[in-house]
Amino acid sequence: MQIDVRTNIKGIQKNLNIVEKSVFPLALAKALTFTAERIQKEQTRLIPQVFSNPIPKTRKSVFKKTANKNSLTAGTFLKDVRGEYKWMEHHIDGGSRPQKGSERAAGTGRIGSWSAMGKDAPRNQYGNITRATYSKMFADVQRAGLYSGDYANTKTKAAGGTKNIKHFMVKGKNGKNIIFKKSGRGGKNITPMLVETAKPTYRKRWPFYRVARSIAKRQFPILLRKSIDREVKKLKQPRVR
Repeated sequence: MQIDVRTNIKGIQKNLNIVEKSVFPLALAKALTFTAERIQKEQTRLIPQVFSNPIPKTRKSVFKKTANKNSLTAGTFLKDVRGEYKWMEHHIDGGSRPQKGSERAAGTGRIGSWSAMGKDAPRNQYGNITRATYSKMFADVQRAGLYSGDYANTKTKAAGGTKNIKHFMVKGKNGKNIIFKKSGRGGKNITPMLVETAKPTYRKRWPFYRVARSIAKRQFPILLRKSIDREVKKLKQPRVR
């Protein structure tokens, strides 16, 4: 989100003297950056309140764009190493979400467009199925073939079989695909890992824009005035040769 403070600037500029006007572009850039920093800090503070036990990448997902006197634009954004957090938008705007990477990867075995974790599926400390488990799951389904719930085909090496396949896919009575995991002696214990679901919809839960606008409205004028005074003070200080 970019910070738009054009209305506030007009009122302040009218009352500036010649010296203050000379430092205004630099002071404005610094005030915009300081405002973005405060928004970033508050949004980051809110993340654990919005999401239950968020992963470290999510906790550090808010970053800022700094301004300079040649580019008077600052802002706060959601981003990770791969680009913007498109999957976070539905928590801010509401509505549906795009497919997750795991759901796209499931296309090799076809779990459906959207899926949910099984109730008893093993999870990590953040409540998610690990990437290694997903990789193993999809590889098993691809090797075993679609809807291959046949015991002989998925029998593990520990149970005397010839394949180390622990996951298989079946189509439920409602027509939805389910990926199961075999465990225990002879693979007799079966746990649903992924269940095909309808396209999910979400309510607005993260007031990202409201928080940003509120901070900008309250703090930007104060930060700008302080930045102007600071830059003017620097001009008045004698230079040491």
